Amino acid sequence: MLTLLFLGAVELRRTWDLRSYTGDGLALLTARKRAYGYRYTEEFLACIAQAGGAECSTDTLARWTAQLWKIQDASKEALPSAFYVDGHRKPVYTDVLIPRGLVGRLSTILGSRTLVLLHDAQGHPLLATTHRGDLHLTSGLPCIIERYEQATGPLHLERLVVDREGMATEFLATLQTAGRSVVTILRTDQYRDLTSFTTIGTFVPLATDWHGKVVREVAPASIALPLPDHPGESLLLQVALIRDLSRQVPVVPSKEDEDQPARWDADLDWRDRQWWEDGWQATSTPAVATTAKLIPIVTTASRVDTVELAQTYIHRWPAQENCIKDFLLPLGLDTPTGCATRYTFV
Repeated sequence: MLTLLFLGAVELRRTWDLRSYTGDGLALLTARKRAYGYRYTEEFLACIAQAGGAECSTDTLARWTAQLWKIQDASKEALPSAFYVDGHRKPVYTDVLIPRGLVGRLSTILGSRTLVLLHDAQGHPLLATTHRGDLHLTSGLPCIIERYEQATGPLHLERLVVDREGMATEFLATLQTAGRSVVTILRTDQYRDLTSFTTIGTFVPLATDWHGKVVREVAPASIALPLPDHPGESLLLQVALIRDLSRQVPVVPSKEDEDQPARWDADLDWRDRQWWEDGWQATSTPAVATTAKLIPIVTTASRVDTVELAQTYIHRWPAQENCIKDFLLPLGLDTPTGCATRYTFV
């Protein structure tokens, strides 16, 4: 176990690197005359897996992180703490067919393994579990939440924050029924513009630049999304509607305009369309109308503070995305493992 723990301390990324390791540092850290080799370490890992040691170690890790970061029962607080859940896929190169998934870092579908990661509001890693490469986050989130709660006893993770991969109405409705509130972001195909939302309130400043100019503003709103498995029913979501004034996007045309094919000279007056006559001159096309980009943050909670809701989701980048990059690289969790056609999975 000490050999596995101190691999990174001697600049080894995986057990396969033990084949060519001849230094004394790893032996010194493990209180041995010589460090364990690759084959012995792999046999040790195989014995642990066959004996169910992986499950036991995962539960022990969950209890340890709960004590280390002093995780409290969020259901007893006036405003429950947020817990961030995300997925990460790492490619595994092998001649054996394994489940494939989209590796975001490479923008390619490859044979891979999926890591589901749980962080608290301060960005502390609480638990990481490994799954098939084709696992979707909507399937991995309930598993890691239930496992963490079972391992830590009375803890109840009430408020969860996920990215747009978890934006599925049936999935959100199921978690809401289980007494959990979810914070996520709408996909671009689930809304068009401000007309897609109802009960839009007053926009208030959310962020300013160095000169004190407002670059983002937010307003409360709501949206009802249909439930595919329950025809005629919908899920009402509260929205923190962010308007990014620093990013301009083209105005979405109405449905009537989309149905009509656009002519190349549609922007010209009928008198100026007589291009076949002598003396006709082409004119520049007018600039496309733009509007501020909308960022709709939604939640299944019934009552929300709009500014706090927006800040909670925006905090996902420093609290989880950056933390994933920070500890995936030094721990080697993003490194494909194995040798030749035989690969082991972390």
